[in-house]
Amino acid sequence: MDDARDAQYDVFNIPLDNVVKDESSNSELASPETLAVLKDWDGRMTPDSRGSILTTEIRSCLANKMADENKPAPAYLIRETHCRLGPA
Repeated sequence: MDDARDAQYDVFNIPLDNVVKDESSNSELASPETLAVLKDWDGRMTPDSRGSILTTEIRSCLANKMADENKPAPAYLIRETHCRLGPA
C-alpha cells in the first residue's frame, strides 16, 4: 500500500524532464533567463515551479508543431502520446 501511495504522489515528470534536458542546451530557442530556469528545474511538477510551467508550454508548442507537420493528427493526441512515451 505504501508503494502505491508513493507512486501516486510522485510529482517527478520523467518525459518532460527528458525534453528539458534535450532543449535547454539550445540557446536559439529561448532567452537566457528561460534557459536558466529550465536548467535549474528539478523535474518536479509542483504549483510553485516556474520550470514546470515552462516545460508544459514547451510540450504544447512542440505538439502543435508536430501536429501541423503531420496533419490530420490532432495536437492533443501527439501531446498525450509524447507525454506517456517520452521523447523519441
